[in-house]
Amino acid sequence: MKSAFKTLALAGAVGGLLGGEAQAASYLYTLDQSNQDAALADGVPYLTVLIEDAVWGSDTNAIKFTVDADNSRFNESSDFGITAFAFNQAVGAPAIADGNIVAPSGWSGNVAPPPNQFDGFGKFLGSADGTGSTRLDPLVFWIVGVAGDTPLSYVAPSTGSAAQGNAWFAAHLAGFTIPGSSVTSAYFGGGNGAELPPAGGPTVPVPAAFWLLVSAIAGLIGIGRRGNACPR
Repeated sequence: MKSAFKTLALAGAVGGLLGGEAQAASYLYTLDQSNQDAALADGVPYLTVLIEDAVWGSDTNAIKFTVDADNSRFNESSDFGITAFAFNQAVGAPAIADGNIVAPSGWSGNVAPPPNQFDGFGKFLGSADGTGSTRLDPLVFWIVGVAGDTPLSYVAPSTGSAAQGNAWFAAHLAGFTIPGSSVTSAYFGGGNGAELPPAGGPTVPVPAAFWLLVSAIAGLIGIGRRGNACPR
């Protein structure tokens, strides 16, 4: 009986830790449209966009972007990678400036005006921009120093005319070949119009305290069984 009470007490304590631990929000979306329809058909998951709560230096409210190409979709050359990525802001989201975007070496963060135009997918508020010699796959950058923002602050459709439809995110990818085509680079977008966000949504990571709880209870159950075993 004492072992059972100890198990319940520890479960309650660790369960309190589990319940009190902050859940980091993250959202994963797919870019499945292309401005090169003849060579790269729509409806194919070409890239993913992961937006999540993160820590950058002393900023515990940073937002991290990870933009990753599906390498199985492309015949890659030696300089394959993303050269630019664009996002918008939801209505009412805290304002950002160029300096809030922490981009990789050789890259820059840019916030409109003027709007960032991504061919076929409309105009975007913000972007991370590289060059032909700084292509990355994946591309990782942060938005820092913005009080009150969340990952969903940066999920909204583009504006202006867009031949491929107003996308919620857009990326330029270069350095690949397609059999029977001269296309070596293209723009990709996710979502088509203000009412249709890109495929994907929230992801729910399991906090570390959950696994601590499971292992602790399993260990105490084992101890309890050994303690209650009849001596030979």
